Amino acid sequence: MIIDKFLQSFELLTDTKVGIKRLRELILQMATQGLIVNQDPKDGNALQELSLIDSTEISERLIGDSVHPSQYPSSWAGASFPNIGKWIGGNGFPTSHQGHKGLDILFCKVSDMNLPSNSKFILETINTIDMQTAKKLRVNILPEGTVIFPKIGGAIATNKRRLISKLTVMDNNCMGLVPSSAIDSEWLFLLLSSIDMTQYQTGTSIPSLSQRILDQIRFGVPPIKEQRRIVKKVNELFLLCNELEIRIDVRDKFALSARKSAVDAIATSQTPEDLRMGWDRIKDNWELIAGTPESIESLRGLILDLAVTGRLTTLKLQTTDLITRDNDLSETSWSKFAPKNWNLVTLGAACLKISDGTHKTPKYQETGVPFLSIKDISAGFIDFSKTRFISESEHEDLCKRIKPSRGDILFCRIGTLGRAITIETDREFSIFVSLGLLRPKPDLNPKFLELALNSPISHKQFESIKAGGSHTQKLNLGAMSQYVIWYPDLSTQSEIVQQVSNLMELCDELETMMIRAEDAAHKFARSVVSVSA
Repeated sequence: MIIDKFLQSFELLTDTKVGIKRLRELILQMATQGLIVNQDPKDGNALQELSLIDSTEISERLIGDSVHPSQYPSSWAGASFPNIGKWIGGNGFPTSHQGHKGLDILFCKVSDMNLPSNSKFILETINTIDMQTAKKLRVNILPEGTVIFPKIGGAIATNKRRLISKLTVMDNNCMGLVPSSAIDSEWLFLLLSSIDMTQYQTGTSIPSLSQRILDQIRFGVPPIKEQRRIVKKVNELFLLCNELEIRIDVRDKFALSARKSAVDAIATSQTPEDLRMGWDRIKDNWELIAGTPESIESLRGLILDLAVTGRLTTLKLQTTDLITRDNDLSETSWSKFAPKNWNLVTLGAACLKISDGTHKTPKYQETGVPFLSIKDISAGFIDFSKTRFISESEHEDLCKRIKPSRGDILFCRIGTLGRAITIETDREFSIFVSLGLLRPKPDLNPKFLELALNSPISHKQFESIKAGGSHTQKLNLGAMSQYVIWYPDLSTQSEIVQQVSNLMELCDELETMMIRAEDAAHKFARSVVSVSA
């Protein structure tokens, strides 16, 4: 049976980004399709039960065998909300009657659904009223078992559902459904929880739910005995979800602690031995430390920082090969130490040219020479697929100012400040003012400079030298010329570039493994609900 397959593989869905939230959604989906428990002939027939309900309990009687949809078990009935209960509306709540606590009747607003104690049942509210006020306001007191939810505004998208278990009224931003005697209230809670109400909302500036539209939703209804067995099984599975959630939370906290400890060990290291020990901790716990896409991204940043501050090289050097820098240029966020044969210079001294693109918007055309802006600088490469084009003559005119060439560095002057890419093509193109260009001197490997510009430690420098207001922040060329970098001899630069490439490949492999695991979990989730029992 499919339910057995699901239970055997229950934990598969919790070890990836799919996570507990998706697992709960899957459980609800299976519950409302007749896949969460096996059917029992002794439970009876839902169509018969619904046809015998007292007319005062429902808005519309369910009649005829033709309403049974084939995708549900034979003992189920196809129905809509008017066949299983009655809608109940909220009431206005004058401010003059608000602010009272401890009275007999709870007055529930959408915000009350967020209270920690109200995760399933409405047990407390910010405001309460007494019976005299309830009669004066002519409010609808909700029967026990009513399921309520938001009906107006952005709260619809939260898909909150709550059960009424004590004397309660609700304001007119909520609506509720009172189940008939053939419907278990907790099963109705599960049914409504499985429906994404945003699919049925209307309105643009202020979305809302219409009873008329909700009445058109069709779903399967099991016999009430099976409803109760479904509720019991779902509650058991949700309890297991809670336990898995606690386990994952403990695991993630441990991973976060290990990651922070390893990174701190490197960041605070004072000697090469300290540094080696910190890096060994990362290597020995690589998959734990890089356990999520977010942590892998932070690990990539750490690798870049280690590379451009000499620490990757330091891992292979002796203590005597290191010196502490105390001059003015080292009073930045760079490493406290670096190999003594490294240069510590400004970008202006390290480059033959620092420039930017044209400050004038050119005349675009369908074909011609690519004209790049920051949108064409992706992570790791120049994207020519969606560039605009200018004429050959305009390109030649712009080349008089700056002509990008292989080995130059393009960097973003606005947006993601400093994001850089090495030009590794002989294709001709021009650039807009949003892009800057660096032409390193022969003793500076462009790929090493690219690593330096893309490192988190560099981004901190960019934050300190950026200009403009909050909406127009940019890197001025004059400030960029004072940007400080370390760099070693060309041979060491090439070695570091290769080291970084190898480590980034490992990061890519870990990330690919996570994506594959997540994809496998998604496919499993889809297969579980697509195969009938």
